[in-house]
Amino acid sequence: MISIETIRKNNSKVMTITPLPLSPGNLKNLISGVLKSDADNVALLVSLVYEKTAGNPFFVIQFLMALYEEGLLRLDKRERQWRWDIGKIREMGYTNNVVDLMLAKLKRLSTETCRLLQIAACIGNRFDLHTLAVASSVSADNIHEALRESLLNGILIPSTGGDYLFLHDRVQQAAYALIPDEELKAIHLRIGHLLLEKTADHQLADSVFDIVNQLNLGTSLITGKDERLRVAELNQIGRASCRERV
Repeated sequence: MISIETIRKNNSKVMTITPLPLSPGNLKNLISGVLKSDADNVALLVSLVYEKTAGNPFFVIQFLMALYEEGLLRLDKRERQWRWDIGKIREMGYTNNVVDLMLAKLKRLSTETCRLLQIAACIGNRFDLHTLAVASSVSADNIHEALRESLLNGILIPSTGGDYLFLHDRVQQAAYALIPDEELKAIHLRIGHLLLEKTADHQLADSVFDIVNQLNLGTSLITGKDERLRVAELNQIGRASCRERV
């Protein structure tokens, strides 16, 4: 947002593109194509999916995946057709909230994988394995094994430089929501200390926002006077850097 505001103040044009949800017609084309079924045959399913997702493409895909994982959308191999029961799907009482849907998906993962995703969500939408290993006190080898489940389930995707990304902001939000309140501040404080420790002095101005965002969320746990002063100093550096950019 700071970058966008800077561009605007320099009298440069900023074009905002807002992706629209799928229309019922587009959704019917999508679902009939995916299920290789006649458009009239999927009409009730399309109506239910639209009711639950309002045509949000990400939510549509996740909702269909949830139906498949629950066995409510299944392939009849003998007839070579997809089958579903609208009545049974309605009985499941699926939420209209994509975060709640993702929470249910995350809770089906192993305990260790789910815990690592929670800590990764505190780091951000993008994270590296070293930071996650230190923040979680899990060895890099074990993290690779634990995160494999997330990759297979499409929750994480590998990125450049060995980093990982959450599939969507809503997935990160769902993982973050699973963290008990009493643990949240300690995790953020640990991540902030780690980021500060691995940042060279000449790189501090570029990384200070990430660092103070983490430390500020855990300041109530900081009792030492020197450490509190250091956090205050870092916030001051961040404010100065922000003024320079604007």
